[in-house]
Amino acid sequence: MSRISVKDLNDLFGGTVFKLDPSTSFAGIKAASGDVQQGDLFVPIRHGMYDGHYFIEEAIENGCIASLWRQGEPRPASISDKFPLIVVEDPETTFQKLASYYASTLPSKVILVVGDYTTQLVASILQNRLDCSVLHIDSLHYTNIYEAVVNAPNDQHEYLIMTVVEKEACILSSLVKPEVSIVTSTLPSEIVEAIIHDSNKTFIANEENDLINHDWLHAFNKQVTASINTLQYLGENEIEPISSSDLHIHVSNVFHSQVIMEDVAFDEERMHYSIGLLAHLGTASSRILMIDEGFLNSSDHKIIHEFFAKHLPREITEIYAIGEKAFWVVDALKRNASSVKATYYKTHIEAIRDLYDVLQSGALLLYKGANKEMINSIMNELS
Repeated sequence: MSRISVKDLNDLFGGTVFKLDPSTSFAGIKAASGDVQQGDLFVPIRHGMYDGHYFIEEAIENGCIASLWRQGEPRPASISDKFPLIVVEDPETTFQKLASYYASTLPSKVILVVGDYTTQLVASILQNRLDCSVLHIDSLHYTNIYEAVVNAPNDQHEYLIMTVVEKEACILSSLVKPEVSIVTSTLPSEIVEAIIHDSNKTFIANEENDLINHDWLHAFNKQVTASINTLQYLGENEIEPISSSDLHIHVSNVFHSQVIMEDVAFDEERMHYSIGLLAHLGTASSRILMIDEGFLNSSDHKIIHEFFAKHLPREITEIYAIGEKAFWVVDALKRNASSVKATYYKTHIEAIRDLYDVLQSGALLLYKGANKEMINSIMNELS
């Protein structure tokens, strides 16, 4: 949540007088009118054919209390004269300046984690051992990197962990000047060099630790090693062994197989992470994704099924899709000519026989859905 106030804007941009109390703080700063909430500042950016100025009415309806406004852009007749438009030469440049200012005021030391889906694995390990908050920066939730920064948590935790993909890493590191940066996957050398330049200390996940001998974590040895090195650098000398709870998952042994349940609520930003864990945890040759329609609680979640169909790594060998709406993922797999075997069941009862056989086979199964208690009950009865 942003704590940028009207006074901050006055001080940053020349003392312009706005029609708001100078002590007013904005709840957040948003560039997408549909994401605006009560108390936000709206930033109408231009991007390609898109121009946010045309969506000011929607932003106001959603609760924004002021908006930046490009100099020379006419004030819409539908907007009350009492609504504060903050006229600036260029909203995009102003947005960048706001992000730079806000980053300089963050009370927490920033730990920047850069790479592929393994950034979330590293962040989870650190989160369980440090006084910190976590911000996962992705295109699903933020219009651009500047919006993510100005809405970063500014509570009194000692550390703020930020995860980001490589293409945004250089901008972010230059803004927040990390206390520590961790590179979790192979990146272009120029990006790594920029991160090293901006950070007090950088750890690169390119070495393994023989002490990390969990078979189920073998594929992530380098990332776990970098996490432990970071914790030791920050003064955490007594580090408990890494467990599945550090990854925010629960792993159960059922017959000869292992079943992964996630400890956190379903979230789009975890999709790459969840699939990556299923593809690489442990040594099982059979890796099965069970998609339950239980997580389909909004209309846009059909997009999530499309995602699963298009982004399955080759290590995943089979998909079970359960429930009427889960047919979408099977349909999407067919349209994408996927080689992954997919079996569709209208009900959980129809799936029990195959589920029993899978649990006997030594597979690794990831359950993705909201009916965890029911699935656990079924597995308990089967065993």
